[in-house]
Amino acid sequence: MARIFRRAANKVKNSRDGHRSLGLLIFDEKVVYENFQKVAIAKADASIAMLKWAKSEDNLALQDVFSKVFEVSSMWANLMKDFTEEYHKYRKSFKEVLQQERVLDESRKREAMHAARLNRLQKQLDQNKRKSEVGRPRTISNEMVEIISQAEQEQAELEVKTTKHEIFKARKLRESLSKISDGLQQWASKTLTVAGAYKKLADLISDTPTQLTESKVFHGTGQTRSIVNDLARDIHIDPEISAQLAAMAQSTQPYLYAVSAPVKQDSAKYHYADLNAAQEQKPSKTNAKNGKARRAPQPLPHQKLKVKESLLVDPNLRRPLSLNDLRPPPTSPPPPLPKHAKQIVFRTNSAKEKHRKKDFSSSEYEFTSKVTWEDLVCEDKHLKRFRFRQRGIHGTCH
Repeated sequence: MARIFRRAANKVKNSRDGHRSLGLLIFDEKVVYENFQKVAIAKADASIAMLKWAKSEDNLALQDVFSKVFEVSSMWANLMKDFTEEYHKYRKSFKEVLQQERVLDESRKREAMHAARLNRLQKQLDQNKRKSEVGRPRTISNEMVEIISQAEQEQAELEVKTTKHEIFKARKLRESLSKISDGLQQWASKTLTVAGAYKKLADLISDTPTQLTESKVFHGTGQTRSIVNDLARDIHIDPEISAQLAAMAQSTQPYLYAVSAPVKQDSAKYHYADLNAAQEQKPSKTNAKNGKARRAPQPLPHQKLKVKESLLVDPNLRRPLSLNDLRPPPTSPPPPLPKHAKQIVFRTNSAKEKHRKKDFSSSEYEFTSKVTWEDLVCEDKHLKRFRFRQRGIHGTCH
């Protein structure tokens, strides 16, 4: 689905400059190139998996033959990689053609601009002739002559560029097609050689497993090695790569990884002692004048930690923790209040309460409704507001 959307976006982008079909061709060739890369990488991974499986086989014939098959498959994956590079060059030739086409488009745009200016000036000249103006037509005519000369020059340059571009396009595509044809033929012929090596290795596997024979030995080890060596020579594999593959096939390590390029063994053998000796022998620039070699400071002596003897006497020092030790301590209930304690009243606003009591005791208010004793007690005891009820209805505390 993602490929479909990317292809549609490429189609819209290239349709603006008139090269939609060539742009789609380049995009589809890119997909082919990426798939070739994936096939080569997948084949290399499958070869490593085959070697891991072959090392665990009890049948020595299968173990030896498929270890050599790992080498043959790795060589074939290398051939795929080389052909993929040739295909990348083949696709690149179309990109170069598209780039030259866009350069010509700029020249075509300038030619179209000159043609538009000529049409505009011709219309102005016709309008001025109708209006019988004398000076203006002469100026327009001079401008038209100048534009016509520029247009003729641009047209001549465009014709030359177009001819050169057509020659370049034909030559470039012919060369790229010839190269991809040669690369495909080489890959096909080398693939046939690889197929022959597969056939020779398959003929060395007998129907009777080696663990069921009396000798319990596979006698075709030398033949398998010669088959692989002949194949590497016929398909022109680098000797270092073939030696590296042989070392991987003979290795007994459980985890193997593919290496794209041969690694020199001697270049990676460094030890810390050798590095320190080299640093000590090579004096720095500042100490070279004094003749003293710069050395690293000596490490501090190891200091023992002192532990108090009282901690060692503790019986619970090395005792394992139990479930009761991990539980939190029990929480004790709060102590009871005294029996003859005074009642604590929380007053939020004492000034407001005093003012309200004063207003209640004054005779400025005339009550038209009955206030019961229960309302007065609630007001005095809990210090809350109360409501006056209608006659015959008693107030309650809130």
